[in-house]
Amino acid sequence: MKINWTKLNKELDFENSLMIATVDCVNEFTTKNFTDETFYAFTYDLELEQGHFGLCLNTVQYLEKQLNKYTVNESTQNSKLFNDLKYGPGDWKYQSFNNHEGESSSNIWELTMNNKLDKIYEVLEEIEFNEHMGDDEIHEVYNALINDIHNSIENVVQRLANEKSFKNLNKTEDFKIYWIHIQENANEILHRIN
Repeated sequence: MKINWTKLNKELDFENSLMIATVDCVNEFTTKNFTDETFYAFTYDLELEQGHFGLCLNTVQYLEKQLNKYTVNESTQNSKLFNDLKYGPGDWKYQSFNNHEGESSSNIWELTMNNKLDKIYEVLEEIEFNEHMGDDEIHEVYNALINDIHNSIENVVQRLANEKSFKNLNKTEDFKIYWIHIQENANEILHRIN
């Protein structure tokens, strides 16, 4: 059994919808939370296996606050801690602002993405609980689909970066856009950061 992600992606218009919903949600967030903070990064925080798809932003000011909190002595700040705080959204100021406790806090996200993600989760569940496949085949098909979805998300990340999206944000010159799986640490994904 192989899931044809190309067909499902086209059927759901997943990549285009994700692009539009992301830009609209960031614009909506900016309007609702007007701030003079300077943003240095945006990431998709993902755990598709558990139905988690968060949009996250962090600011230079909040990163400095977190670095001061975690660093005992500024001169001994190590690069792993720095990268985890800078690129790992677990300590970011604005985590999963498109969702609140599992529910969409953005009408844009809810209207554009929730039904598409529900369909993807449904397909993942069908694979996971397929009684006609052995464990190895389930694992192989499931992981192949997750990888295909991650590749589509990477395509959207590239488009967001190339089209210089998020015009309403006060951004650093080297503003970063990327995705991270919730179980990855920041040092594992440095090659994906634009």
